[in-house]
Amino acid sequence: MSKDLLQEAIKKLGIHSVCLRECGCRIKEQFNSLNIGQIDTRQQTFRNIDKIEVIEVSTKDDDQIQNYFYSFHYDIGARLVESNEESELDGDDEGLGLVVIEAKFEALYVSLEQVPEDQLKAFSANNVGYHVWPYWREYLQSTCSRMGIEPISVPFYRFQGSDLVTED
Repeated sequence: MSKDLLQEAIKKLGIHSVCLRECGCRIKEQFNSLNIGQIDTRQQTFRNIDKIEVIEVSTKDDDQIQNYFYSFHYDIGARLVESNEESELDGDDEGLGLVVIEAKFEALYVSLEQVPEDQLKAFSANNVGYHVWPYWREYLQSTCSRMGIEPISVPFYRFQGSDLVTED
């Protein structure tokens, strides 16, 4: 992925908002907030861009496009598993995990011009997660508190280039 593509996208896209679209949490049936802390656990996480949508907004006076909005759907999740459990989290493992917390955020960006798909992919792999991360940290930690469990720690965001689009 070219750094030039990313830099061009950064010049064109301005953050508009980050909103929670979907969320869910669960504690495995035979456990509760009292005994989760007594089990030797480890944390697993996932994150990825689910899709990118283009929204064109025109003025009322004519049909010329005034702004382009780009909606990035960012799936993210964390779970606690028993330390001896071997599986990896991919977002589809319904029965696994003692505690599972997942969310989908929408990061909305505005641009005065169309942004090519290759630039959007470069931007999604490097910048969207950075903007969503503070909202995820707050959601995860406050949800843990509401569930009556110790907060799952979330490190500061690390750029990995791994937040790749999984569908067009």
